[in-house]
Amino acid sequence: MTLPAMFAPMKARERIARGDSCSVDDLVNLNRARKAKAKAERTAIADANRTKFGRTAAQKASDAADKARAARLLDDARREDDA
Repeated sequence: MTLPAMFAPMKARERIARGDSCSVDDLVNLNRARKAKAKAERTAIADANRTKFGRTAAQKASDAADKARAARLLDDARREDDA
């Protein structure tokens, strides 16, 4: 006799991933949990760095041209004192 899928035995991490609660007798490998947390933090930092520094050469050139244009406009608008 086979049990329906909802009653089939499953590992604690599968239940957690599904959103179910675990009982006290479920074992948790603290070393694995610590490493998973550290990996998640490193991934978040890597994603932030990809968005911060991951720009194409065309985007960098466009930004440099915009910066040069702004500097030129500022210099053109500068008043010179004849005194």
